Amino acid sequence: MNEKYWNSLIEKYGQSKLESHEAAINAWLNGETGSQVVPVHLTDFPGFLFYDFIPPIKNMKFKGMLYYQGESDAGRGQFYRYPLAKLIDFYREYFNFPEMPFIDVILPPYALKGGPRYPEVADSILAVADEKSGVGAAYAPEAGDYSDIHPPKKEIIGQRAAMAALVEAYGGSNPYLGPRYKSDKTANGKVTVTFQQTGGGLVLASGATVLTGFQVAGADGVFMDAEAHLTANPDDVEIMIPAALKSEPRVYVRYNWKAYYEPVLYGENDLPAVFFRTDNFDLGTTGKY
Repeated sequence: MNEKYWNSLIEKYGQSKLESHEAAINAWLNGETGSQVVPVHLTDFPGFLFYDFIPPIKNMKFKGMLYYQGESDAGRGQFYRYPLAKLIDFYREYFNFPEMPFIDVILPPYALKGGPRYPEVADSILAVADEKSGVGAAYAPEAGDYSDIHPPKKEIIGQRAAMAALVEAYGGSNPYLGPRYKSDKTANGKVTVTFQQTGGGLVLASGATVLTGFQVAGADGVFMDAEAHLTANPDDVEIMIPAALKSEPRVYVRYNWKAYYEPVLYGENDLPAVFFRTDNFDLGTTGKY
């Protein structure tokens, strides 16, 4: 925790009270107090939720951890990958379970208060899952609700989390993430995006006739909706470049990079295509806690 946070606690409680509280916590953790009850905590003392809930289950045996990411990280989405990776490392060390499977559930789309920053948190989750062995991400955008941050369609979230656990914790091989961005190329006024993990090819959701969710931008980073189509190549999507961007040397693509969306693009395996962006613009959410 940074000095500013600690200084605010010192100002509120005083140095001696903080030190005595920390000493009591450490004595309890080390079994020196003879009590199984955690000392009364200062409710904003760093780690108080951990002290309350995790040490009592330290010696339990379990197969892995399912983690439901919280919406409070939306304002620091690009930074989120760093504390998330540290969290996984810490729990693996704390439980003496170096290869502990860890499944992070990506929040379903939600519009009213989330703004455009939720995808940045989700992108950090995917980055950590790609980088760390035994770490997966459960993605269920169909469960999203425009106005309810606690989506009513919870069954599909549980199904996707179970699919991820079967692979990461139980040695299964069936995919649990749908089509993902592989590459793109620009020619003849179009951007062709090639996907991988399509399960045999890309398809539209049942009843859908228009491929939505794709946006394009030039060097100024101003994204606009773009017309998109499936192609004869089953793994490709073709995106029409608007006239305003015809002269741009590089056209960047984003797919479902927004707070709320209803997925339209799927793989033949009935899994939704995963959001992505091809740009590396600073999104303004790299700030630390």
